[in-house]
This record gives sequence, structure tokens and C-alpha cells, in this order.
Amino acid sequence: MKDTELYRTLQTLTPAEMRDFRRYTDCAVFNRHRELGLYLDLIVNRRGILLKELSDESLLNKARKTNSFKSKRDLYNCRTRVLALLENFILHYKLKDPLANQLALAQYYRQQELTVRYTRVMRATLKMLKASKIRDTKYLYNVYIFKKLEFENPEVNIRRTDNRQIEQVAWAFDEFYLSEKLVYATEMVNRQNILSTRYNELIPASSLTLKVNTENHGLVNLYIYIYKLFTTPPDLNTFPDFERLYRDVRHTLTADEQLTMTLHVFNYCVRQLNNNQKQFNQAFLDLVDRMEADGTLLSDQHINPWLYKNLIHFFLRQDQIDRAEKFWQRYSPLLPESHRESVAVLAQAEIALARKDYAQVFSMTGQIKYIDKHLVVSLKVLACKAHLLLDEREYLEAQLEALSKYLRYHASQISEDRIKRLQRFIAFSRRLNNLHYTDFDGLAELLSALEKEPQVVEASWLMEFISQKIQARRNRSRPRTTPAPKRKSH
Repeated sequence: MKDTELYRTLQTLTPAEMRDFRRYTDCAVFNRHRELGLYLDLIVNRRGILLKELSDESLLNKARKTNSFKSKRDLYNCRTRVLALLENFILHYKLKDPLANQLALAQYYRQQELTVRYTRVMRATLKMLKASKIRDTKYLYNVYIFKKLEFENPEVNIRRTDNRQIEQVAWAFDEFYLSEKLVYATEMVNRQNILSTRYNELIPASSLTLKVNTENHGLVNLYIYIYKLFTTPPDLNTFPDFERLYRDVRHTLTADEQLTMTLHVFNYCVRQLNNNQKQFNQAFLDLVDRMEADGTLLSDQHINPWLYKNLIHFFLRQDQIDRAEKFWQRYSPLLPESHRESVAVLAQAEIALARKDYAQVFSMTGQIKYIDKHLVVSLKVLACKAHLLLDEREYLEAQLEALSKYLRYHASQISEDRIKRLQRFIAFSRRLNNLHYTDFDGLAELLSALEKEPQVVEASWLMEFISQKIQARRNRSRPRTTPAPKRKSH
């Protein structure tokens, strides 16, 4: 019973919506099959709670009292009809769009030549458009349909050749279509480093009007700003303009659109920080503070694992270890259950490494209970970093060899691209481990090679580590200057 599509769909309803669906099913206007209501009586109680652990056999035993179902085939046919009825209920009651309904009604009245009803509905629709607080892409589409209906009405629009009326319809359509294209183009640009997308062929950049002006709808201008962020060289000056416009039009956007805008900017800042664009540190920190204050870090009471990992990395990169630990304590229980162990454990190990608690890092690496192969690899990399920091050459060589064997043994369960980057990490770490303490030229050569080969796991950390060793070597090689002795006054 629990595995049926009907049961899974019913689980999405709240008890109040379930009671409404019961009334919807009992209404003869929507349903003329008495057995559908009897079936719901068997699986839903009067308070709108969906019953559990009901097998087909138990349902048939209960249904014998009403003589409604005699076989499992009867149950199957009834489920199919209830599911179709439930889909209609969701469309009519859960996915309400008053503006779209009004426009559909106006179109129907115009086609049936019911002029008085059409005029009244159009007047009411215009009031709804003006009073609407949410002005998203769907709103722009409704404005276009309204303008189109006005233009096509032969009773009102006698001068069909009036260019101003044609321009109004065309402009309304342009705004809707441009917003749709920008939403899609921005999503494709955002994903280009993750997926092999060909967005330039689907939506040529030359076809997008990428000029911000007061005539554009606020949503269009917001997407123009974000699209430019992804397609132009890093420019911190675009942020203040985007932030000002976002504050002005935010109240007109849906919660989903607000979250989408924020995540686009979040992704952009993460990429710039990963490319060592440190001028974005403060902008990103302000964005994180706003997301925590607004509650946009959470979606359905869960935090996105990708957001979680990037924020832990950012706090540690800024030496904000206490904030990273507080973030770990607060948000680890809010990770999806599928990622809770792997992502939270890795974050805990990274915080331990930042606190120089190397014993905890080695302890977590040595455990064999982890099922996630990617988690094991990441922990082994952290152990290698700890041995590098401690300058434990023999232990580091043993850890690198263990990591290399693990990659060979589990090659089918780890992505090929990650294996290649990990192998480069092993090769560079071995070269670093084999250098003599005083080999200044060897360190400089290794740093230069890393800069030319960025596709290495922990490449930025290795470069920073080598730079610090070079700087420390330079400081040791400088001659000490002692202050001249003071002359005694006679």
C-alpha cells in the first residue's frame, strides 16, 4: 500500500488539504463514483490523517462490509481514478493562480461574444494586476496576455492600426520573453564549470538586451546584472548597483526567486575566492551574514551540502575558526540525512586541522567505518597535510602510498577527474617531501610548477605552504643587524 503513487502523492497534502480533498471527492460536481469516497474512508481518518501499514488484504477485508471492492483489480482501478481526481484537485486548489484564471475566463467570454461579462472580468483583472505585490516572470506573462486581449477586442480597439497599441503588446511580450531568456541563460552560465553546457548556441548572447535602464522590469534588470557577473571579468563595482536594485524590488519577488538570486551571487563569489580574488572577501562575508539573517541558508529546514562545505572552507580560509566551529555545531544536524555523516565528518576534521589538533585528524583518518569512498579520500588528504605541517617525512610517505593504493583499489567508485587531480597531489607532495631543507631553488621550482598546473587537489594550500617555507628560508638567510652600542655620556 505504501509504495503506490497515490499514497506518495497523498502524503504531500496537509491534514487541512486532505479534508478539503475529501469534500472535493464527495461533491457530485467533481465525482460521480461513490466507491472513490468509500476508498478514502478506508485510508484517511476524519481528521485528515493518512493511515499507515494498510495492505491490500486488510483493505479488502474492510471493504467487504460495504460490498464496494471484491478483488485487488478493483482496488487498483479505484486507486487510478482517485489519483486522477487528486491531480485535478491539486491543479484547482493547491496551484491557484487568480490572475491566470481571470485571464482564461476573459478569453472564454470574448470567444463566446459575452461582451458585458468580458468587460467586467477585464476590469477586475486590471485591478488585480495593479494591486499585485509579486511581480515575477509569471506576472509579466499575465501582463502580456492582458495587453494582447485588449488589442484583440474588436469592440474597444477600433483602430487596429494604432502603432502605440501594437508597441504596448510587443513591449509586454519582450519583457516576459527577455526575463525568461535571462533566467535560463544565467542558469546555464552558472553551471558551465560543473556541466558541459552549450548555452551560447541555445541562447546567443548577442540576442540579449544587456542594458540596464528604467524602462526594463526590475526582474529583468536583476538578471542582467547577474548575467554580466558571470560573463565579464571580475568586477566588484557591479555589486553595489545590484544590491541597491535588489533592495528596491525584493518585495516584488517570490521567495524562490529571492533564493535563486542569492545563490547565483553566492556561487559567483565562491568562484572568485577560489581563484584567489581576495577583494571579494568582504562582499561574500556580508552576503553570508544576510543569508543567515534572512534564513535563506535553509530550504525545507535543511541546508544545502554544497553551501555548507563552501562556508566552512571560507571561514577557515579567513582564520575564523571559532565561527566555523559554531557553524558546524548549528548546521550539521540540518544537513540532509544522505549527506549528514560524510559532509559533517569532513568539516569536523578540517576544523581540527585548523586548530592544529593533529591527533584528532589522524584518529578520524584511521577509522574504517566510513562507507563513502570520497570521504575516506578527503580524510587521507587532510592527514597528508598534517604530516607536511609536522614535517614528518616518513609518515607522509607512508600516507601518500596508502592513498595511492586506495585510489587504485576503488578506482571504479571515484570519478576519473578527481583521481587524476589526486594523483597530481601525491606527485607534488612526494617532490616536496624529497627536497632538502635548504633547497631554496627546488622550492621555487616546485611553486612555479604548481602555478602552471592548477588541476591539483589542494593546489592553493600547497602553494601557500611552499610560499611560507620560502619566506621562512629567506628570513633565516638575512644577516642579523645588531644596534650600535650607546655612547656613555661624560
